[in-house]
Amino acid sequence: MLSYFTGSPGTMAVQPVLVVTCGNRDRADDGMGAQIATALAARKLPGVEVFDVGLNPARLILESREQRAALIVVDAVEMSGCAPGRVVEVDLLADDRPELVSEGRASSHGFGLLDQVELLRTLDALPPIARLVGVTVADTTLGASMSAAMRAALPKVVDTIAALALRRHA
Repeated sequence: MLSYFTGSPGTMAVQPVLVVTCGNRDRADDGMGAQIATALAARKLPGVEVFDVGLNPARLILESREQRAALIVVDAVEMSGCAPGRVVEVDLLADDRPELVSEGRASSHGFGLLDQVELLRTLDALPPIARLVGVTVADTTLGASMSAAMRAALPKVVDTIAALALRRHA
């Protein structure tokens, strides 16, 4: 697990925004999480904590013990009708949120990330704002390289997350 505090020491008086990335680096597009975490940490966004949980989204439960202003979950996703490399933003607290193809089945992370979010909701442990920033996958083949569509989307993903995190922290 990579763990970053990207703000300056005096910025934590306000509840921080928690950005959690995950993914399997050995499965092509699913490995984007670690790259996003590294890029976000390099920006040193004030009041933003970045954690890459890799293949263990259960770490989300552990990282959610402290109060946060917002939770931003970052993952490679499958969504019906979406072209590969599309950046999607989903309000995880909305009852009418779009269904992800992977919901209801085990993911490459084992117990699915959205299952973890639902558990946090049941435990009343989610912050008032919880968003998923996903990128639709082209390929999750074991041992394959990241697709061109995913590589092209990475800068937009980082910009989207940074804007969301700064807006939520302000």
